[in-house]
Amino acid sequence: PADRWQLYSGTSVGSRAALCSSSVREAGAAVAQQVGAATSGRHWAAVQAGARFVEVWAGLLPQHVSELASASSLPGDSQDGTAPCSDMDLADQAQDSSMFNALAQALHTVVLDRCGDDQSSPNGGPDDDLRRLGCCRQLLAALAEVAGRLGPS
Repeated sequence: PADRWQLYSGTSVGSRAALCSSSVREAGAAVAQQVGAATSGRHWAAVQAGARFVEVWAGLLPQHVSELASASSLPGDSQDGTAPCSDMDLADQAQDSSMFNALAQALHTVVLDRCGDDQSSPNGGPDDDLRRLGCCRQLLAALAEVAGRLGPS
């Protein structure tokens, strides 16, 4: 942290913005990875915690949400109509949008995928429906917060 602060304080404004953008993308990718792993494992409390994190993040730092969303636009959808310069740009865009995709996939899984006998939840039992309900509510709240930050101001 101290090294990062020295790096940050000794750079130009443009360099600071690039450093922040990189950190925001890395955080978004980390959230996507954690939520995706929790969804795959059907750990509803962990998915719910990830969704809560995104909701708070979007509420406190709405510029990060719009930054991730603008960085994840599809090729040719940029303001000037140009496509990304390289395959690396496409990979960065896919990574940036993965946080939003992970939340949407988690919502799909928690609502529509039922754990049958062959796919029992690690926390299974009668409380599983209550865990799913709480997780679903939190995912909807997080996605609504994100959508509200992306809508017209």
